[in-house]
Amino acid sequence: MNVVVGGRVVAVARGLLAPAVPLGIELDFLRREYRHTRALALILGVLMALAAWLAARAWARPLVELRQATSRIAAGDFAVRLAPRGGDELADALHNINSMAASLGELEKTRRIWLAQISHELRTPLTALSGELDALLDSVRPLTIEAVESLREEVTRLARLIDDLHLVALADVRALPCQFAPDDAAAVVRQAAARFAPRAATAGLELVVAGCEAPVAVCWDTRRIEQLLANLLANAVRYTDAPGRIVLHAYREGNATVLDVRDSKPGVPPDRRIRLLEPLFRVEESRDRNQGGSGLGLSVCAAIARAHGGTVELDQSDLGGLRVCVRLPARAP
Repeated sequence: MNVVVGGRVVAVARGLLAPAVPLGIELDFLRREYRHTRALALILGVLMALAAWLAARAWARPLVELRQATSRIAAGDFAVRLAPRGGDELADALHNINSMAASLGELEKTRRIWLAQISHELRTPLTALSGELDALLDSVRPLTIEAVESLREEVTRLARLIDDLHLVALADVRALPCQFAPDDAAAVVRQAAARFAPRAATAGLELVVAGCEAPVAVCWDTRRIEQLLANLLANAVRYTDAPGRIVLHAYREGNATVLDVRDSKPGVPPDRRIRLLEPLFRVEESRDRNQGGSGLGLSVCAAIARAHGGTVELDQSDLGGLRVCVRLPARAP
């Protein structure tokens, strides 16, 4: 090939042919390259499969543990706990499983305690009834009006306990059935105080109604509210030392109507006060049973308040005892 500049040939380029490569050497080279490529591809495939298996196992292990844990929880083993691991979503799921197991365990514990307490409470009046009937049958005690009255008191106590248990259980299962109608809260409070005044006087207590002169219009189930006030006043009379004082007050506070019951000493320690709304809880077991308390009065009050869309609050009374403040909407939802 000539190189021309300005019409003149200034250089000549010539190429030399490479010596021919034997065909066998080319084939050997290609075979080696193919073998190396196949071996590399196989190694990469094995490594990728191993990595995928390890990753799948790492992701699947928490899911397998979660499935096993839920199976154990479904079988009633609420002590199972899972160690948090993985990403945020998986860690949240494991944490929720642990929380669910803990909550179910507490519910199961509460259920067993509740059943044990119910059986114990029912056994007490039944034992008294059985003893008195045996005494009458064995002629140890004569069949008199006083004996019949004693039996009637035990039957009444048993019936009241069963009714309270049924009410509390019903309120936990579904809304407490109520029949709402317009009424005057001040009049309901005055009537409740009038009914309990003789009992308070017999116990050496002064029952005072504060305010309640002006009508307080409400729409409540009056029968349920009367039951609530009766439980509050019965507790106040039963657990207030003589000479003492009980103050009952009803007033409007914003859109709510407040039923306020305060009594004088003795008070309730704060660590026990917060448990008074628990069914069958007593501050003093022996004293409460001797005075006829079942430990359900305030639980019944809380159930009635909830059915009216209200709340029950417990606090220290300015008289030295307990203050029970029931806040109810003027018109129940």
